[in-house]
Amino acid sequence: MLKKYSDMYFNQEFICFNQEFICSVYLGRKCILIFKDKTSPLQNPPFKAIEIDKIKKKEFIEKKDKSICELRLTVKNSNSYLFDKYILSGDQNQINNLQSQIDTLSQGEIKIFSSSQLKLL
Repeated sequence: MLKKYSDMYFNQEFICFNQEFICSVYLGRKCILIFKDKTSPLQNPPFKAIEIDKIKKKEFIEKKDKSICELRLTVKNSNSYLFDKYILSGDQNQINNLQSQIDTLSQGEIKIFSSSQLKLL
């Protein structure tokens, strides 16, 4: 499930867009592509493409019941003062795998990965 919200750099004002859905996440050379559930990546444009080099912060959060984990991404917006934040949630193996793949791509590897179904909160 995905949840997206933005905050102002200076005053930490949060604006919630309330976009939550099951999604498919694919990783390419330079982007994380997020598709809404039941859409075909070959026939539909992604709901969101996140450039890996614009990710400023990654946080791994383990929930109390430990069956669900989150990967929180803070991404630099095109406006120099704004950041977008995304939360990807899934089981621990899915989130660990996704985090590892993002780290590999951010270090300049050119492998192409794909990931399984996650929830974007």
